[in-house]
Amino acid sequence: MKVRRIVITGAAGNIGSKLSYAFKDKFDLILLDKKENKDKNIGYADFSKYDINWADHFSNVSTVIHLAVSGRNQLNPDVTTVIGKAIASYPGKAPLP
Repeated sequence: MKVRRIVITGAAGNIGSKLSYAFKDKFDLILLDKKENKDKNIGYADFSKYDINWADHFSNVSTVIHLAVSGRNQLNPDVTTVIGKAIASYPGKAPLP
């Protein structure tokens, strides 16, 4: 059976880290966060501007859980737009299992 590939933004945060832990044995996870952290499973991504270095992580993904916030724990609509651009740049979306 094919395992669903999920990107979690804000993976080093409170909710992101708990969700990552709960999903770790069930899904193929791509974890991204702007914070520098000791967890080698979490990749660095500054979502304030589009960058191909992190945008490639959205290739062949079936689900994106966007938990990244900016500043005072507020969702930033510009960040959501940039992540949407990364997702849209890969026309061949992964099929759902």
